[in-house]
Amino acid sequence: MKKYLISLLALVFIACASNQNNEKIIKDGEYRIDCILDTKSGVCEQNTGGWAFFLDKNKFIIYVGCNKLIADTKQKNGKLFFNNLASTKMMCFKREAMLEKLLLDSLNELSLERENILGNDKIKIKFGSN
Repeated sequence: MKKYLISLLALVFIACASNQNNEKIIKDGEYRIDCILDTKSGVCEQNTGGWAFFLDKNKFIIYVGCNKLIADTKQKNGKLFFNNLASTKMMCFKREAMLEKLLLDSLNELSLERENILGNDKIKIKFGSN
């Protein structure tokens, strides 16, 4: 009887632990971007107005001054995974075009590295709530 009780408790703890891995790392909402770091150059581009990203169910939208980048997203094991990345196609100033290219090249998956930093080996996005 004691073995069965211990086994049952172990299963409950394992189920709880695996469920935590599938929780959302970021809740749906709008988030102001403070800066975007290109890890290759080491330059953190500061928000000059209106930069933000939005999460709504399985959609991700990010805006850094010119075009909107849109992707399907899924949160699993502490990461955001992106699929079907698309963009509007307006002509942009050089700085915004460079940031959008960096985002397009970098948005395959992001981890929550700190409470307010999403990143991977190419990019870090520092953000706050709106």
